[in-house]
Amino acid sequence: MIRWAANAIDAGTAERLVEDEGALLLDVREAYRRERWPVGATLQRPLGLLLADDSGLPRDRALLVVTEEGETARLAAAVLKERGYEAYAVEGGALALDPPGSW
Repeated sequence: MIRWAANAIDAGTAERLVEDEGALLLDVREAYRRERWPVGATLQRPLGLLLADDSGLPRDRALLVVTEEGETARLAAAVLKERGYEAYAVEGGALALDPPGSW
């Protein structure tokens, strides 16, 4: 059973973790949503694919999960944590990362 209490972080903390600690942004939105509001995500894997197959994701760095507004990121981060990853949902999602793709 997956616990939905995945850790969530704000956009400022996410930026600091990327810049100072080498965390990776993981955008789990579908391509058409990424095109509408792009972020500088290091990794892109739609949620459906991620749920079916998480192979290839690094286990040695924190994954900061991004969706449009952040709600679905909580699910993705919870799944990743259950699978042994260090994962956090970015509160507010892509809309909180201002300006988009700036870091």
